[in-house]
Amino acid sequence: MKLKLAISAFAIAIGTAAIAQDGGRYGRATAIERAQLPMYCYTLHVDSTLANRPEYNIPPSCGVYMNHFCEGLIFLIRAQKTTAPRRERKDNAGAAVSIIQGTLKNMTPQCPLRADAEGALLRARTIYASVK
Repeated sequence: MKLKLAISAFAIAIGTAAIAQDGGRYGRATAIERAQLPMYCYTLHVDSTLANRPEYNIPPSCGVYMNHFCEGLIFLIRAQKTTAPRRERKDNAGAAVSIIQGTLKNMTPQCPLRADAEGALLRARTIYASVK
């Protein structure tokens, strides 16, 4: 039981450290990272003037927690960078897993982005498991 608690605390610390490294702000993504985001993250991370165009926003039917999904995708993009140090890749993959799991947990059943979130979670888990 103590081992499980220690592992859980470690996983939370990794995710928190990765978020702190990012400043906890979505806008800290680089231009290259922002260019890799799906269009529905553009209002949040690329250009807020696109807010009145539905294709550049997360559908309202997904729920209010969905803005975290774009943050998770930024961490996933960082984890996919094969030239980054292994520890950094693992930390970013762990943060992506944590954030995307939370997104899926809080996503409304009618959200059309569920498949995107599930695919991103699978990629993040794969990277986390494969980076030694």
